[in-house]
Amino acid sequence: MTTPTITLTFDNGPTPGITEPVLDVLAAHGVPATFFAIGRKLATTEGRALGRRTVAAGHQLGGHTWSHAIQFGVADDTVVSDELVRTQVAVDEAGGDGLLFRPYGAGGVIDDRLMSAFGATTLCSLGYTCVLWNVLPGDWREPVGWVDQALTEIGREPWSVVVLHDVVDAALPRLDEFLTAAANSNPTWSQDFPDACTPIRGGSPTASFDTLCASN
Repeated sequence: MTTPTITLTFDNGPTPGITEPVLDVLAAHGVPATFFAIGRKLATTEGRALGRRTVAAGHQLGGHTWSHAIQFGVADDTVVSDELVRTQVAVDEAGGDGLLFRPYGAGGVIDDRLMSAFGATTLCSLGYTCVLWNVLPGDWREPVGWVDQALTEIGREPWSVVVLHDVVDAALPRLDEFLTAAANSNPTWSQDFPDACTPIRGGSPTASFDTLCASN
């Protein structure tokens, strides 16, 4: 039986009162993760402190747009540029990697709204790594039922990039249960990303690049 690889990621934080216990649960299980933070939340005093705590705990910290309200595939170039620049600054100031980026999928949809041609060119020219996903159990929609869905989806993938959320009414209440159940398959917990979920790596397009902005 092949040992699965799981890359665990958290979007939409940092959230005071939520991100801290998420970090505690991860520490209890010895699981490293990657947090894709919303720039405007990370740029506050509390948010910056949480970002630094996340990095100090051994997790990766990247950006997830500034506003989490505008899909780059339907945004003006000036808006895309502003979102990227402001988010990169906020992530770097919190001790993270400002060139590690996840676009806003508006519910997790990967289609041509995800990224514009200008945005993709900018990410490449500045040396970004752009990370997508292949397991999205919908913890923000189903704060109770997401665990079974996540385990089912992980069972189908040799390398899962799981998206959970460190926000209110999402993964936290069942995170310990999920990590305990996932450990039964003796997975390799990774902070790397497969090319299939990484259309741009260090500024270079990978084989999955066309999934990022297919119609542009």
